[in-house]
Amino acid sequence: MIDLIVLKERQEEIEQYIQNDDLDMATKRSMDFVTDFSSDKSKRRESIDIRATYSSLRKESRQLGRTAEMEERFRRLRGQILEFIDDITDEFDAEDSIEKKSSVKSETVDNTKQESSKKQVETLTSYEKEKKRFKENRNREEVVICDDVSDIEQETVFSARGIRKVYKSNSINFSFKPIDLDLKYGEITALVGENGNGKSTLLNMISGELLQSSGTLSYPSLKGDKQKDWYQLKTQIAYIHQELPKWQGLLRDNLHFTLGINGIKNRDNIDEVDFIIHRLGLEKYTNAKWDEISGGFKLRFSLARSILRNPKLLILDEPLANLDIHTQNLFLTDLRDLTNSLKNKMSVVISSQNLYEVEAVADNIVFMSDGKATYNGTVKDFGEDREENSYEVKIAISEDELLSVMESVEYINIKKNGANYIIDTTRSVTSKILLELFLAKRLEVKYFRDISKSTRKLFGEIK
Repeated sequence: MIDLIVLKERQEEIEQYIQNDDLDMATKRSMDFVTDFSSDKSKRRESIDIRATYSSLRKESRQLGRTAEMEERFRRLRGQILEFIDDITDEFDAEDSIEKKSSVKSETVDNTKQESSKKQVETLTSYEKEKKRFKENRNREEVVICDDVSDIEQETVFSARGIRKVYKSNSINFSFKPIDLDLKYGEITALVGENGNGKSTLLNMISGELLQSSGTLSYPSLKGDKQKDWYQLKTQIAYIHQELPKWQGLLRDNLHFTLGINGIKNRDNIDEVDFIIHRLGLEKYTNAKWDEISGGFKLRFSLARSILRNPKLLILDEPLANLDIHTQNLFLTDLRDLTNSLKNKMSVVISSQNLYEVEAVADNIVFMSDGKATYNGTVKDFGEDREENSYEVKIAISEDELLSVMESVEYINIKKNGANYIIDTTRSVTSKILLELFLAKRLEVKYFRDISKSTRKLFGEIK
């Protein structure tokens, strides 16, 4: 039932992209759609062809412009995408209907058994009936408890309780304070904070590359045991480091090799590589070498190779460093959509100093300061219990002039932060009120952001 609800939501999402003429996202999400809701390999191949058609049309339109003939080809592509999504939806609905009929048959058999059981109960003495009820209730309670625990474990990829790390060295005086952390399927957890505050230490403990000094950690839903079969467990974790190692040979060959060593060969190997190449927009550089592509594409190829391994836990250390804002947003959007997959479930943990960008896609956030998690919770809950609003503003007036302007509203504090001002107000002062005030005073606002619910507030320089 949940899958059917998600299917309808995804279908509407793709239709909205088409309505907005965003065929880039429509074709990408169509590929995600077929991954989650179709087992037909020909449909998977068709989604690659649709994406390739769009890429070709986009290239031609940039060279020749949107001619009438080009517009007609785009119109046909929009229709093809809609028909493709409808076909998968019909296929999924048909399979769901068959499962329901099978469930009804099973329920009928169960009811027949229950009727037979009732007749048997009628022949029992009152003592035997009471004893039977006691056993049934006890078994039912045990089953419910086990199911609850099992459900939690199945959704939790990594769990830590009180893990800490102390570096014992004459040259290093740093300790990572105890933290509890759960990483779950379908969620992105962002580690943010200034450099040297423990983000990489935590990532290395999560990945198993660094042994914690104390505390316990486990991987409840992964196959294998950390003590007995670390290699098997490790194959389910992908780690993209900040410093990407150089690939040898053609980029496409590296992707084929990754699948090959994981047992996927022949036609399946070719199709899966084609799929991830088109899904992440890498087709232009598949026959290139590592030194021939930009940092942004090196990151995307590294993501492609990691995704081909079908990891349950994906770790990324500062992947946004040195990327322009467009490339950052493109990467994070793809990461969010891939994490939402129903079929290839995974949990993602990412460290970054690009607060606003990662907050936009993350479910949970951990803010690190001097080795301690000063906030460890969901993004939506941060700042809910705040007593004031905070705004970051770049405006071409002095601090004294700004203080004079702010006299007409209930502000708490104003401080300089580099080229910007941080303005703290009561919760009654909204963004709209503040912007209308600046407009009325004919002030030139060069930058404005509401940071009331952003971990930006936790950075040391603006406390």
